[in-house]
Amino acid sequence: MLAEAGVSADEVQATEDRLRKEVQALAEDAQAAPVHDPASAWTDMWSDGSAQWRN
Repeated sequence: MLAEAGVSADEVQATEDRLRKEVQALAEDAQAAPVHDPASAWTDMWSDGSAQWRN
């Protein structure tokens, strides 16, 4: 499909390689980050107890 749009296999491979490196770097950053206090998962949340969507 991309070839039909004029995108070369080299361009696709270069984009895939760049994105893999970017995702790998982001994953490494996330894994190196300090672990947050699990209790903080429930802070800054709001609910009025209703499951109904309102505009």
